Amino acid sequence: MLQTLSDTVRSSIRAARRPDLENFIRHYAFPLGLRKKVAERLQLTDRRSVERVLVGLKEYLTLCLDGRDMVLGMPSKCVDVAWHEFILYTRDYVYFCQRAYGTYLHHTPNDEPSNGDDFLSAGGRAWMDLGRTWVLSCMQSGQDPRRPTSIPLLFALDAELGIPHGTPYTLDDLAALPVPPGFIETEPGRYVYIARKNRKKQKSNYGWGAGCSGGGCGGGGSHGHGGSDSGSGHCGGGSGCGGGCGGGS
Repeated sequence: MLQTLSDTVRSSIRAARRPDLENFIRHYAFPLGLRKKVAERLQLTDRRSVERVLVGLKEYLTLCLDGRDMVLGMPSKCVDVAWHEFILYTRDYVYFCQRAYGTYLHHTPNDEPSNGDDFLSAGGRAWMDLGRTWVLSCMQSGQDPRRPTSIPLLFALDAELGIPHGTPYTLDDLAALPVPPGFIETEPGRYVYIARKNRKKQKSNYGWGAGCSGGGCGGGGSHGHGGSDSGSGHCGGGSGCGGGCGGGS
């Protein structure tokens, strides 16, 4: 009873602070060397393209504010690369996470999703994770995830920048993404997320919380972050890569 009340109070306080936290993320000044690293990794030659990638990263990190009770897939290879490089600025990244989320936001890999995979398979879970990202994005923009009229930057960047082995999306692709359990349609095209209650905490090296899941990255691919107390993180949209936290290279 007391734990439930405490969780409710914390949730209320965080909800009240959300506009300030989103403002912090959207106006955060990334480390100076990050732009050069992103340009080198993605072989981008113009500054505007690099800035677009970093705006996409902020879009994803903003979605993570509302994804604390779930696992969000990463839809963009180029944004994922930028996230990898940001994590390697360990002091900056730890400060950012503590300021934005109150804890460390881990990066976790997974295999490429497939429509045909069973829900309990790695690909099936990844497909659901990508669906969470899509529905949250629509909740923020006011789109109907079943009948989208525009492709958000986070889902459009790989095609826009011609990223090799990136993931292009059409409106039909996005409309076909699942609406995962926990999202409730309150009126046509409008959803809210109902957090799961009394979930057993699982020990993990992934997800939200202190500690580190392992070093560095081994190339491209798209990944996601693990929700609060989640057993493991999964993602959609790309091939696997090495671990995801500061301190590795």
